[in-house]
Amino acid sequence: MGLRLYPGRVFGEHRPTVKPVSAARPEVVIPLAPRKRERNADSTKKDLLNAAEVEFAAKGFDGARLQSIARAVGVQQALIHHYFDDKDGLYRAVVERGMAAVTAGSWTILEGMAASAGTMDGKLDVRRLVTSFVGLLVDFYAAHTTLLAILRHDAEKPAKADHLLAELRPLLATHFRPVLDAVTVVVDGLKRDGTLRADVDPRHLCVSTMAMACLPFQEAQMFAVLWPEADFRSPEMIEERKREIAETVLARVLA
Repeated sequence: MGLRLYPGRVFGEHRPTVKPVSAARPEVVIPLAPRKRERNADSTKKDLLNAAEVEFAAKGFDGARLQSIARAVGVQQALIHHYFDDKDGLYRAVVERGMAAVTAGSWTILEGMAASAGTMDGKLDVRRLVTSFVGLLVDFYAAHTTLLAILRHDAEKPAKADHLLAELRPLLATHFRPVLDAVTVVVDGLKRDGTLRADVDPRHLCVSTMAMACLPFQEAQMFAVLWPEADFRSPEMIEERKREIAETVLARVLA
């Protein structure tokens, strides 16, 4: 009996198909199993995080459903448990991804400042530092309005606020606190050499800058009423916001 391998399909099912070569020696055709589409683990995790960010933003932690997230990506729910353990783990991963993006950009700015120390005058250094950080923050908030919605959604509920804080505390300590400490060192040094005003508080400065960058995206509905003709997510408005915030900060800090 001779064998020939090629795909055969009968009424939508894979079955052996018999083709007679001769009356005495039929030929059996064995269908090949269809090749499974392989998924890239990193790509799948990214897709799950993207879908989870949308789900958590729309429904909050309690309302979000892992099944809905898995369905949006086209995978089994078990894959979420494989990558992230549970809903808490997925929530934490979504928030941490956003934080990591900001902190990575912040360290790049600070390292660039350190590398060029002494090659520019102090006021130019400060202008570059401020415009770089403001640009980073505005771009981040414009691109991550869903993340802002997640944080606000659960923070408005007292019971969930405690859960949110418990999830965020170690992430903030890992990602944001070291950057804030490093910025404080830089600002204190610029105060000592007379570049910045002596009454500038580095932490208040960081909080004020973050608030100015974040507010139009966090309070989009309010600004839709207050300034209806403004599209805060348009490239033109984003650049305007960067300039306005940077000039406001520079007017406050330069000696």
